Amino acid sequence: MNGDQEIPKAPMDTMDGFLVIPVGGQVAPNAFDRLGRKILEQVQATAPEGLILNLSSIGILDSLDFLILEKIVKSVSLMGTPTVIVGIRPGVASSLVDMDIDPREMIFASTTEDAFKILRT
Repeated sequence: MNGDQEIPKAPMDTMDGFLVIPVGGQVAPNAFDRLGRKILEQVQATAPEGLILNLSSIGILDSLDFLILEKIVKSVSLMGTPTVIVGIRPGVASSLVDMDIDPREMIFASTTEDAFKILRT
């Protein structure tokens, strides 16, 4: 994949006041950066109560992508919107642990339903 390819189009749906974004397919280089800008624009436009990023279709997530994802979560938080990441696959979780990535500043859930419960509390 070349760096000009975008992340596969994912609908940014608002459900019960929460912005839910499924991120799917193979992620091109720099795609998380572009996705981050789109998410920030959408958060500014809709002022959701929370953001749910569903990464269940992502099979590979390298350390740079994770750092960009962390930056997106922090930026959205500064805009007043909490974020929950759902659907981290076992292989992705294992690779991030192997890379010594520290996920403590982020909130994770197994399912979208769990994410809704977390955001509503």
